[in-house]
Amino acid sequence: MRRWGDMKKRTGALLAAAALCLAACGAPAPAEETPGAGTYTCVRAESRGRELDLEELSPGGIVLELRSGGEGRLLSGGEEGRIQWTLEGETLLLQTGEGSSQGTLADGLITLDLLGSGTVLTLAAEGVEPETEQLPEQWLGGWYGRWTVTETTGAWAELRGRSYDCCGVTEQAETGALRLTVWDEDGSREEPLAAAALLPQGDQARVQQGVFLGAELAAEDWTVRCEDGPARTLRLSGVCRGAEGTLRCEMLLRPWGALWDDVREEQLPYYYESWYLPLAEAGAELPDRLEPPA
Repeated sequence: MRRWGDMKKRTGALLAAAALCLAACGAPAPAEETPGAGTYTCVRAESRGRELDLEELSPGGIVLELRSGGEGRLLSGGEEGRIQWTLEGETLLLQTGEGSSQGTLADGLITLDLLGSGTVLTLAAEGVEPETEQLPEQWLGGWYGRWTVTETTGAWAELRGRSYDCCGVTEQAETGALRLTVWDEDGSREEPLAAAALLPQGDQARVQQGVFLGAELAAEDWTVRCEDGPARTLRLSGVCRGAEGTLRCEMLLRPWGALWDDVREEQLPYYYESWYLPLAEAGAELPDRLEPPA
C-alpha cells in the first residue's frame, strides 16, 4: 500500500527536478510589462486529496517569478532554476528542462499541477489571499463505520465479501475542497486506506482526485452521498483499479460517537460492540488508529 511519507518524498523530488531544470532562456526581459508577470509565493500544496506540509515539502518555501517576456525563475528548497512561461486567457503553462506544468492564473492566484504529477500548488501574489466558501456542516466531522468488498478480479479475488471496520474524517482544505481521509485497522490517519479531495454539490459529491489502496481514484468510477437527518450517513461506492486487479466496494460511515440503534445486529460493523460502543459511551475523541481488542 502506498504511504503518504513516500508521496512527500516524491513531491519533494519533483520540486527539486523542476528547480534544477536546464537553463535554456537567458535573454534579458523587455521593458514592456507582460500580463501576469510578477512574483508568486506558494501558500499551499495538495497531492491526491491530501494537504502537504509546505515546510517539509520545501524548507524555505517555494517562489515563482514570472518575468516580462516569458522567462522566469522557480526557487524551491534553496535551489533555483529558470523557466519559460506563457499565459493565454487564464491558462498558464510553464516549461522547464524536466517537462511542462499547466495551471491557471487569475486575480493574483496561480493553481499549478506540478509536472503533471497530480501535486497541485497554489501560489499567490503579494497581498492576495485565497478565498474559501464554508462547506455545509453535514459534510464535516469524524466518522466510524465499515467498508465492504462486493466484487473483485485478479489478486484481490480472495477479499470478495469481506467487511472491515474503519474510521474517517472529513475537513475543509484551504482550497475549499472537502478532504476525506479513511483508515482501518491495517493503517492509521497518517497512513490511510483512502484519501481524496471531494467537491460537494447538495447531498452528493464528486471525486476530484485521490487514492484507495494505493490506486488512483477515477471520478467517474465513484459515487459519494451524504444523507442528512436523524441518522446522518456518508456513503461511498466505487471501483479500485490497480495492477493487482479490480476491487469494487461500498463504504458506510456515521458520525463518530453516534449510536447505531436503528441497525440490525448483523449489519453492524464487526467491532461495534466490543471496541466502538465503549468509546462512544465514554465520549472519547476520534482516534488516529483503529485498535480493536485482540
